Amino acid sequence: MLFSRLGLRGFVLLAASLLLIPFAVPAADTPTITVNGFTSAAVQAAINRAPASGARIVFPAGRYVFSNTCTLANKRNLILSGAGKAEFYVPAGKAICHMLNAVGPVSRIHLTGILFTNLSSAKGQGMIFSNEHAPVDRYEIDHCTFTAPRLNGNAIKLNAQSYGTGKNVSVPIKNVFIHHNTFKSLGRMGIEIQNHGWERSEAVTWQIDGVRIEDNAFSDLGRIDKKNGMAISISGPNQAIVIRRNRVTDATYAAYELVGSQNAEVSDNVAKAVKNTFSGISVSDNGHKITTLLRFTRNKITVKGSPFQLYAGNGGTITNWVATNNTFVSSTPSSADDGTIRVQGASGGRFADNVVRTGAYNALLFDNAFHNLVTKNQLSNAGNPKNYEVVSFQNGNTYGNVLQANVYQKASGLVSSDYAKQHNGAHDNRF
Repeated sequence: MLFSRLGLRGFVLLAASLLLIPFAVPAADTPTITVNGFTSAAVQAAINRAPASGARIVFPAGRYVFSNTCTLANKRNLILSGAGKAEFYVPAGKAICHMLNAVGPVSRIHLTGILFTNLSSAKGQGMIFSNEHAPVDRYEIDHCTFTAPRLNGNAIKLNAQSYGTGKNVSVPIKNVFIHHNTFKSLGRMGIEIQNHGWERSEAVTWQIDGVRIEDNAFSDLGRIDKKNGMAISISGPNQAIVIRRNRVTDATYAAYELVGSQNAEVSDNVAKAVKNTFSGISVSDNGHKITTLLRFTRNKITVKGSPFQLYAGNGGTITNWVATNNTFVSSTPSSADDGTIRVQGASGGRFADNVVRTGAYNALLFDNAFHNLVTKNQLSNAGNPKNYEVVSFQNGNTYGNVLQANVYQKASGLVSSDYAKQHNGAHDNRF
């Protein structure tokens, strides 16, 4: 009963908080500004012409060659529309990472139908960037394409942390909607939204609040920075997050990463490894004890690393989590255990109706994790010829976990005994 109550509570909170958000909707008298020229200077001139009340900026078809960063300074109610035929382009010889940078408060910004191509070898934050002095409210990006194979920067980077005030103060990033975009051949990440103020002793504040990332396609990420080639990374205190119906082929490190999240849903996503080794869904708390109310459902993950991992970190917690109806497959060679689903420091969770297949030592490993229910799953480590247990419980703070009504398979075939073991002080786990 405990587990069902926890799962239901999480579902209700998610449904209540993640409502449709009104983004930039022009009034009947909103002016339309047509960009005159195919340079970054022409783009900036059009942005500057937009009145305080807002405007629709239209980009005729063609390539807009960037020699400088364009800025959105204190703008609101602004639509930038390329109709899928306008390309923002940085040639190889230009050291430009940031192509469109928000400075000062911005709200109700909508970018649609623009191709972002950056062929430079520059280093920076992201082609679309909001810096530490730019509170963001209602930022929508859709039907855009991002390509930057040599750029040591992200496609999109929204940054809530603030260094410039001399204080450890972050700014809000609220109501972000990124959907129906294509991210391909990137030097670093696809989408990164971060608030690392807690690393500078800032009190936990939920500055990242209300993010929907849906129906995007990602491929060939982390070409330059192999440790930071995630498709989607949301880190620092964040809440009301939806990651839904995205498709990832060949990220690095992880396809989908959440750090310090509460009230988050990750559902109906796909991750597939063709050549890279990376994790599918990675969740961590970094020792801050704030990660809770998480729901993972109907994801299809086939990778060469861990398909799903929860990592609380030293002194951290991950609580009230539910993973249901997912397919988690790892083709990790049997000589390594990277393909194991790891549950570290997590409690009050429900892992149900999932399919897990791996060549790692164990299908599931619980480490300092307690009071989690694992039920009605198909769990297999048949890809590993060493015949280790399917489920492993490790260390003294691993207790009270329950295995119930699962199907277990080893290399030797289906098993009804010897499918789970307790090690290094793990105790009172039921199986």
